[in-house]
Amino acid sequence: MSRRLNRFTRTVYNFLTPAGVSPAVVHRWTSGARRRLGLTGRIAVTIAPPAISQQWNKRYRRRARPTNVLSFDYVHDRPRGAARHILDGEVLLCPVVIRREARQQGQTYRARLKMLLAHGLIHLRGLDHQTSADQRRWARFERRLS
Repeated sequence: MSRRLNRFTRTVYNFLTPAGVSPAVVHRWTSGARRRLGLTGRIAVTIAPPAISQQWNKRYRRRARPTNVLSFDYVHDRPRGAARHILDGEVLLCPVVIRREARQQGQTYRARLKMLLAHGLIHLRGLDHQTSADQRRWARFERRLS
């Protein structure tokens, strides 16, 4: 099931606020997850403050609060015949929300951030977790990343 990453595979990192870990760590986590998921294409990983997370969450999910992670699958969501985007997908992470959730759940911030980055990348792989069947398939992909 593993696909080789091709020469068009690229990750762009946008640090709009401090991530709480070094960019090298975020890059290492992303590269490893992409490889294990067989995720090709051009992806952006954006680390954003709550104001931007809230703005995107309101615009795209109609929820007026910042959220931990948002994924945008530009390939599968593109209307047929539409021009290609520069990116194939994007994962937006909000460290402030993630740090709060980690405290509430008794996790380390690092572990929660890594898990949510993987969560966003699994969405870009085309998976969801709405039904029981989706959740079982999702769990298989999560095991690949642990």
